[in-house]
Amino acid sequence: MLDYPLFISYPRSGSYWINCVAELYFDRPRLREERVTLLPEDRTDWMWFHDHDIDLDIEHDHVLYLYRDPVDVIYSLLVAEQGKIKKRDGKKIEELASALCKHYDKYLGEEGAAKAVIRYEACREDLAGQFKEVTRYFGQEFDLQRLDWAAEQVSKDTLVKAASARQKRPDQYMNEKMLKEAYSKKREQFRLDYGGQIVEIAIPEHLASFFRPLQDIQAV
Repeated sequence: MLDYPLFISYPRSGSYWINCVAELYFDRPRLREERVTLLPEDRTDWMWFHDHDIDLDIEHDHVLYLYRDPVDVIYSLLVAEQGKIKKRDGKKIEELASALCKHYDKYLGEEGAAKAVIRYEACREDLAGQFKEVTRYFGQEFDLQRLDWAAEQVSKDTLVKAASARQKRPDQYMNEKMLKEAYSKKREQFRLDYGGQIVEIAIPEHLASFFRPLQDIQAV
């Protein structure tokens, strides 16, 4: 792992999408034993390694960090792991928010470990602007035409199909449930119920600037 540039993201932060766009853009695969990819799975000319650093024990001097709205991260995690949000999940939500805060602090804090940073919501709004940071991180030229081509190939639908093709049962973290309107509506309700609590725990004042000027994470 330490031999490659390291792409770090907390689980459910949008790394499936960014990784697959980057693989097509650079025409190079990322290294993970299990991964959803749109490239031939037998390729071994790896360009980077992707990890979540859940235990915060990774030390690496060349990190690209992807972060996302903590409310969406926690909602997606809970649905993936247990199928739905349960009324008794309050304690678990607090624990996940605290874990996210530590993750953000390690990579975004005053002495953050990240050498380059991209934000999921900003990628959705202006992928080219964020991807310039990715190409800078890898020391590559930015090609808007190539990025447009790569991004056109990668959608939730294509990722779900790629995940389904790899195994007989639906992928726990990338499946057709994510494509349904009900998924988005329940996420909106989750934000109403828990958004304020999560933001308060996960985003202390010294990290707040990383979640602006986009206001999509503010508690409703």
